[in-house]
Amino acid sequence: DEQHNNLIRRQDHGRIDFDDSYDGKDLTPDEAKDITDELREIKSMIRARVERQGTDKERRERERMESLLPEAMWMFRTAERRKKVLTRDHIRSILVLRFGIDLPKRTTKRDTMLEELEKQSAKYPERLV
Repeated sequence: DEQHNNLIRRQDHGRIDFDDSYDGKDLTPDEAKDITDELREIKSMIRARVERQGTDKERRERERMESLLPEAMWMFRTAERRKKVLTRDHIRSILVLRFGIDLPKRTTKRDTMLEELEKQSAKYPERLV
């Protein structure tokens, strides 16, 4: 362990420069195990960070849909169907939040989403109250 710490200290102070060709053959089994454990921990930390970022993104998207929902519901109930007014985002907010249907965001056309919304609203009118 002392040898490992010395190696790390020397590397930190620039006395040892590992390049991409370093094969680690001079490491003791304990040093190799320590490095493997550290790498495993770093990998776990990176995975957790990526998951948190995904969760934050999903939360922001849901908040955005929730903010659009009242306006979207009003437009849909009043038969407003113009593309510039009842947008894909409005339709999507109703489908996701009222019917639990999350169609692919980028590949689903607005008219397809509107057709699905019409079908679902005929099938479950109580969800639009």
